[in-house]
Amino acid sequence: MTRIASSMINSNALTDLQRAQRELFDAQRKTATQREAEDLKGYGSDARTVVSLDRMRAQAEAYKASAEELTTRLDLQDAHIGRAADVVGTLREKLTNALALGDLSSVGSDLSAAFSDLKSSFNATLNGKYMFGGNLPTEAPIVADSISDLANNPLADAVNSDASAVQVRIDKSRLVDEAPLAHEISQESLTILRDLQIFAESVDGPFTENPTQAQQDAIKSALSQMKSVYEGLIEAQGKNGRVLNETDAAIERHTSERDLLESLSANITDVDLAEVAVQLNQAQLQYQATASVFNTIQDLSLVNLLR
Repeated sequence: MTRIASSMINSNALTDLQRAQRELFDAQRKTATQREAEDLKGYGSDARTVVSLDRMRAQAEAYKASAEELTTRLDLQDAHIGRAADVVGTLREKLTNALALGDLSSVGSDLSAAFSDLKSSFNATLNGKYMFGGNLPTEAPIVADSISDLANNPLADAVNSDASAVQVRIDKSRLVDEAPLAHEISQESLTILRDLQIFAESVDGPFTENPTQAQQDAIKSALSQMKSVYEGLIEAQGKNGRVLNETDAAIERHTSERDLLESLSANITDVDLAEVAVQLNQAQLQYQATASVFNTIQDLSLVNLLR
């Protein structure tokens, strides 16, 4: 009977020690990971809620990332469209002044510079891809090499008009245009430059210091169109800005949504560090006490065995 009782005591002491060790390890794990459980099974009936919250959080984060990438692009596009509008506005001012002074000799160089600047704006790139290229981002939208090249070829050959718009999803139910297409927002301005260059290379050209009536009429005709071209580019810039404002609002919304979902998930999965610190201290004391008891019983059992 004594041996049976001793065996039961040893077994119970070992069970207590193993339980105390598990509780200590669990408290140490919680302290290290700051999570209530090692895996989803540890959350029991809340596991499905955790999965659902994490999935919604990931979706909100994905929409946020997509919108943030788009805002970088929209900011750059705003600058390039604005620059194109400035080019048209500056050319209009130069042509007006030249006409008033009765000296059109600078028109040729003004047209060439304007074409170069417009091409630079409409062929602007981001990460090696043409921003206004639509679904053909690796193909330059404006392919004419010079103002003369523009004049001596059909406009359709000078501008890549095969591209179509690309849309970006910034919310579950909202798609926005990534960018205006170069062949749409450049057509009117390039047409004016092309017509003037064709005139300059015709028998009525080039534009001179003492312009003919035909040369003056050509400039007047271009000027009558340039205001609407300028306003069209400003409208394109405004539309780009409206998309930017909407995208910024989406980023704020997805940020708030993500933070809320993280908080709701953390309420289930995250530990109370102060509470865990207390648990860890108690588990350490309990383990030490249990181990001491177990060692004492083992020593007594050895003494009894030696007798």
